[in-house]
Amino acid sequence: MIFNISLGIIFVGSAFTLWYLISKKIPELVAIPDDVIARRLEEDSARVRVFLLRFKSFYTEGQIKEFFWSVVAKILHRTHIILMRTDNSMVSLLKRVRGNGNGHGITNGVAAGNNELQKSSDSTVASLPDPTSPKSLKIEEVRPRKSDVGDESRLA
Repeated sequence: MIFNISLGIIFVGSAFTLWYLISKKIPELVAIPDDVIARRLEEDSARVRVFLLRFKSFYTEGQIKEFFWSVVAKILHRTHIILMRTDNSMVSLLKRVRGNGNGHGITNGVAAGNNELQKSSDSTVASLPDPTSPKSLKIEEVRPRKSDVGDESRLA
């Protein structure tokens, strides 16, 4: 509500200022002789007429299609360049993030300086069996180890 009132006040103030400036110029405009106004209108109309004749010849000769397609080609070319630059910057950003762990000294989710932990996790991952191999899909029978059998007899 306050916003609408302030916009209304600004509109009324600007309309009053416009009316004041125009009313100051009216006596000067009335003092201009009619022959000067007529000559100026002829000059202006001649300029408009020349522009319209040039535009008509430009349109009838079919040059407007050439102009239109050249503008469209430039726009598409610039759009292509912008998209390619964006793609290159995204690829370089992705390489940088993958390379140094977002620039915070982190590599593969492990903080720099914990090389032993990283080496052990790599060796653990490397020693896991392949889940798609037929041997891993086979269910093996669980048999107690000989050392476990001896522990059970001691507990009983």
